[in-house]
Amino acid sequence: MRGFCKGGEQIVVSDSDALNFYSAADGQLVARYTRSYEPYYPAEAVSSDGRLFTYERGLNIFALSDGGTLEPVLDIPTSDLPASAYQMH
Repeated sequence: MRGFCKGGEQIVVSDSDALNFYSAADGQLVARYTRSYEPYYPAEAVSSDGRLFTYERGLNIFALSDGGTLEPVLDIPTSDLPASAYQMH
C-alpha cells in the first residue's frame, strides 16, 4: 500500500502494473494509473492532495483526476537533481 490521499478520502494501492485509488468510504475503485515503465524500483509517491511524483529520467509531477487521467505539472531533468536519488517523501 502507498498510503492515503485527498485528505484521507482515498487509499492508494500499488501493484506491478499500476497505482490503484480506492474510496476509503466504500472501497470502490476510483481511478487506476497504469505505469508506462517497469517499476524495478518503485520511485513514486502520492501527495495527500493527490499529486503523483515519479522518478523516470528526472522528477515528474502530475495532477491525477478521479478517472486516472494525468495532467503534467512539472518536470525536473535528471541533470538538475542529486546524482544518487534514493527516496521521495
